[in-house]
Amino acid sequence: MKKLMILCMLVTASTLLFSGGTKEAKPEEGPKTIRFATWGVQEKGTQGYFENFKSKFEAANPAIKIEWISYPYTQIKQQVLVMGAAGQIPDLMQAERGWLAGMISSGYTAPLDDALAPEYMKEVQPALKEDLSLNGKVWGAVWIYSPFILYYNKDLFKQAGLDPLKPPKTYQEALEYARKISKLKDKDGNNVYGLGITTGNVPVSGACLLSVLFSFGGGIWDAAGSVKVDTDPNREALEFLSVLYKEKLNPEGAKLKDLRNLFAIHRLGMYLDQLWGLNGVKAINPAVIPSVGASGPLGSARSMGKSTLEAHILMLGKGSKVSKEAGRLVDFLTSKEMLREYLSVNPFLAARTSAAASLTEAEPLLAPLKDVASSIVSVMKHPNLEAAYLELTNAAQAVTVGKADAKGTINSLETKLKETLK
Repeated sequence: MKKLMILCMLVTASTLLFSGGTKEAKPEEGPKTIRFATWGVQEKGTQGYFENFKSKFEAANPAIKIEWISYPYTQIKQQVLVMGAAGQIPDLMQAERGWLAGMISSGYTAPLDDALAPEYMKEVQPALKEDLSLNGKVWGAVWIYSPFILYYNKDLFKQAGLDPLKPPKTYQEALEYARKISKLKDKDGNNVYGLGITTGNVPVSGACLLSVLFSFGGGIWDAAGSVKVDTDPNREALEFLSVLYKEKLNPEGAKLKDLRNLFAIHRLGMYLDQLWGLNGVKAINPAVIPSVGASGPLGSARSMGKSTLEAHILMLGKGSKVSKEAGRLVDFLTSKEMLREYLSVNPFLAARTSAAASLTEAEPLLAPLKDVASSIVSVMKHPNLEAAYLELTNAAQAVTVGKADAKGTINSLETKLKETLK
């Protein structure tokens, strides 16, 4: 028995000797990968910025890697939904603000509250945070944003006898400015339009038109959140569009790309657009940029200027195993340093207070817009919101090219929106 005990002790000692007396070490974990769905890598104007951002982020965060899931802007929303159905949800997704409700209802996204640091959340301007929240949770982080602002051509202002340092503040003033501008001709003798408001049959046009309704004191729902369209302010807004059409001040049925083209070739004095729309103008005619001025959303006799939130946002994929890392990416992408760098690509506004002032100081065009966050109106988070936007464009076309009366059109619009947004 004693010999057996000695033999066991020798075996144990031998085992400890060859094993180093320690447990087997676990293999080191490799870097964590964030699968980021974006259209930015595909677009010529932003591809270089995104690749540079990736290099800087990975250098600052050696334990994190970015894997691009790259699709064109026109395809990315549908492709992400297809990936979600296949159980391959990206960790992070670049999206338009208008897609928010649809992406939430798909079940493929998750709130960002736990992914983002409390310090970050405190920095986001309240109106923007409210617009991207549902049931007390924040579902989108603003990368860049803009209300629908007024772009105007200072050279055309001078030619029309208007002060280029005093753009209109209300739709009523803008109408008088537009009438003067519309008396001009371009160098080839073509008519010049006074005020462009998009009415083309695409969702972004509907968002612009909703902003017009807001600024006239209207909207498409009441304080209780119920659809309410048949109001005097909304009727007045449609009557305003009708006047623009009848007096040939606004290009017929124009999409934003049409307005940008006319503005670029000096055939449009003023128009409503997102800030980054100026990039489209610049691509057509860079020489026009020095003559461009910008002003905040137009108001009316009933209301200050108001707008929907137009933004490129970042949404978290449901079930992501790298949500904290994705939160760090959001923080890095929206930092003052990275936004200042992106400002050379596009004009925009920053949601974070630590970056906002820096951008308006760096870009003179943004100076008149430093306080426009207060103009943002939070819109309902309904999966059919984009369909409602298309109904707004139909109503705008009815009172312009269709020559329908505003009162009857508003009544019909309320019926349609009650069905669309039920």
